[in-house]
Amino acid sequence: MRHPRDAAARRRPDLLTQSSSPGEGPAISIASHIVRAGKVDAFRDWADRYDRAAAGQPGFSGTVRLEQTGGVFHLAQRFDRRDQLEAWQGSAACRALAAEADPLSQAREQTGDGRTITFKLPGEADAAKWKRFLMTWAAVFPILLILNSAVGLTKLPQLARLAITSPLLTALLTWVVLPKVARWAKPWVLSDAHGRPRKPAD
Repeated sequence: MRHPRDAAARRRPDLLTQSSSPGEGPAISIASHIVRAGKVDAFRDWADRYDRAAAGQPGFSGTVRLEQTGGVFHLAQRFDRRDQLEAWQGSAACRALAAEADPLSQAREQTGDGRTITFKLPGEADAAKWKRFLMTWAAVFPILLILNSAVGLTKLPQLARLAITSPLLTALLTWVVLPKVARWAKPWVLSDAHGRPRKPAD
């Protein structure tokens, strides 16, 4: 997880809407993580340690962890005031833990304060279409090549060959290939040019 104090560009106020003036309510930080394939258990262990460390800080009032299928996590921490949240974010303990998360996931962090805060969370719908195209094509091409070559040996009419290959291709993509390819490629498909989860569309 890249810490918001490391660079101003990592703090994204454009990704949230506040319904009250800053400073008039609790402060919340929410970090959206795309966890790398095979790292989910390690990430959960890290998130537990991160939450325990934050719980000992002044002003801490709670944490929420949202898990989506496919390795997308949203970690929310609430403090009584923004300065208390920023003190935790700027602490050596928080920085050390954030550095530990970098090999496990890609993250985008948002913060806000006030009585009502709306966050826009990155997710599957925000993936770049050209990346989705390449991922799907890379999965389809070798399967289609193998099926066409195998069925072509039967000398069946084209319509009959298509009647065989099309359901086989669809079944393999739906239940076997695409779930695995999508999980492996998710950090790339959902990331922007800076390696963070893509900004949600308005």
